[in-house]
Amino acid sequence: MMGLLLTLTGYVHGSAQIFLGAATAARAEGIDEQEFGAAYGRALAAVVTEQRFPLLAEVLAAGVFEIPDEDGMQDFRYGLDRLLDGFAVQIEDQG
Repeated sequence: MMGLLLTLTGYVHGSAQIFLGAATAARAEGIDEQEFGAAYGRALAAVVTEQRFPLLAEVLAAGVFEIPDEDGMQDFRYGLDRLLDGFAVQIEDQG
């Protein structure tokens, strides 16, 4: 159970650092976080090559950083749900 707790804590902590970093960078640039996400996506797309990172290049080409996230938590909830699903399976297997 300690491993599950550490994994969950690490996910939440890491996500919080990413959100805070993006918000801080957006403020420093004088833009909102949605605009910052789009600018970040364009900068990332400029350095990601299809040959070296084919799947990431495909995701970037699909415009994932251009899609509005209604409350800014969609990706966080997706990851959290996957973690909790995995934890539930492990707990059931041990039960």
